Amino acid sequence: MGLLCMHMHTHMDMHTHMDMHTQHILLFFVQLLVAIEHVHLLNILHRDLKTQNVMMNRKRNILKIGDFGISKVLSSKITSAQTVSSAFLEFHSG
Repeated sequence: MGLLCMHMHTHMDMHTHMDMHTQHILLFFVQLLVAIEHVHLLNILHRDLKTQNVMMNRKRNILKIGDFGISKVLSSKITSAQTVSSAFLEFHSG
């Protein structure tokens, strides 16, 4: 279990007053973060992460990321990646 998951479980144990709905949402959030971290460790950028590309199993307790159609495999480790919008370019072009 990763550091993020251990931290979330500790946090949830300390806040036992949270209702089941809130705990379920937090667990989904952690699953998404862990999945994103996993693909990033493989040098993959999803580039189309949205609700339509997040799937749930039949028991509705496990999330998975899908549709890697426009994902990008990076050739090396980089510290950051940036996407520059056309609005940003227009603003800074003078």
